Amino acid sequence: MLVGSAHAHLVALARFARRPLPGVELHWVTRGEQAVYTGMLPGWVAGELTRADLTVELRPLALAARAALHPEGAVGIEAPSRSVRLAGGELVEADVLSLGIGSGLRGLDFPGVREHASNVRLLAARAEHFQASPGPAVVVGGGLGGVELALCLRAACDRVSLVSETEEIPQGAPPPLVRAVKRALADRGVQPVQGRAVRVTAEEVTLSDGRRLPARTVLWATGPAPHPLLAASGLELGPSGAVRVGPSLGSTSHPDIFAAGDCADLPAPVPKSGVYSVREGPVLARNLEARLCDAPLRPYRPQGHALALVNFGDGTALLSRGRLVARGRWVRAWKDHLDRGFLDGLRRAAQRTDP
Repeated sequence: MLVGSAHAHLVALARFARRPLPGVELHWVTRGEQAVYTGMLPGWVAGELTRADLTVELRPLALAARAALHPEGAVGIEAPSRSVRLAGGELVEADVLSLGIGSGLRGLDFPGVREHASNVRLLAARAEHFQASPGPAVVVGGGLGGVELALCLRAACDRVSLVSETEEIPQGAPPPLVRAVKRALADRGVQPVQGRAVRVTAEEVTLSDGRRLPARTVLWATGPAPHPLLAASGLELGPSGAVRVGPSLGSTSHPDIFAAGDCADLPAPVPKSGVYSVREGPVLARNLEARLCDAPLRPYRPQGHALALVNFGDGTALLSRGRLVARGRWVRAWKDHLDRGFLDGLRRAAQRTDP
């Protein structure tokens, strides 16, 4: 049973669609029947893409993989019995369980955040079209994801502020990338603000030092927080509050449970990024099959430097890998080619109807 629609699970299901698992009863628990590819979300915010451009229909993919789809979602995980409690109350047990439920966002419990800010993890899932309100906008979160959203939001709003808890944006990034982001924010008229957002109303964002930023549109794009389903699951958790896994992506406390994407803490920490989740997919699929057959598991070896492609919302994009940084329209075209290629691969797998 696979729980969640993380990138790794989408890749695994596409593999199972091409090579169905013989003699296996496959279940897939999701929230809804669509998944949004987050790598294209900023382009949607900028008005460059439609929601259909970045959406994957899950039921056709499940049918192609011969998986029973449970779109009502999970409300509980019980590691000792490898069971998942569905929203309807049913408890489903599996021989092998895989978690790809993502993570939460830091600060969602601050006053007014849930009521007045758009949680970027739920943004596309809850609105057919993104409509920025007239007036100033604020993006909270100084990672690359927040930077990209702020730059793309500038296409819809005359005034955009980016709140980061550190002066360096993105925090811990190589100096060439920090300089490139600083130039991009200046070029696009996005105002960086160092501080910690602690309150949101319909009119403003309040920082911990008392400063208030006018805001009619707020995007909440802070760093990952532990997924609420994990705390009571019985699984051993890692330093970030995600499932602690070994090189095979198997839980260190429950060998018949696997985890991938943002809900997994690997032996060597990697960023919570879709780039890594996509690469985990093929290894995860092989290891799930191997676990069912009691065959040897393969290790997942994360790449040393992941490629980052950041949409600037002006027809250009930024490429970053290690200390290499480049910007141009050709980067934007390449990003679009890679993004659409990934989704097209999933859609082709969903169209397979082999007996």
